[in-house]
Amino acid sequence: RKQRNDVAALFAGELAPKVAAERAELVEALAAAVSPASWEHLRASRGLSLVRARGVMSRSLTALLRDAGAEVR
Repeated sequence: RKQRNDVAALFAGELAPKVAAERAELVEALAAAVSPASWEHLRASRGLSLVRARGVMSRSLTALLRDAGAEVR
């Protein structure tokens, strides 16, 4: 729950224009993308370097936000 709340706070600006159901789904998707399990998978199971794992996480978050119609820099 804390991670989900942290994600919601971090992306509050991008989430604000969304209707409640879409916002909740997007928060869950973003939280899953940045979960410790996802990070562990990239680093340990996939063997990605720190730089590559960060790149994958960044690309995932950007794709999720763009798909939701958020403006991403």
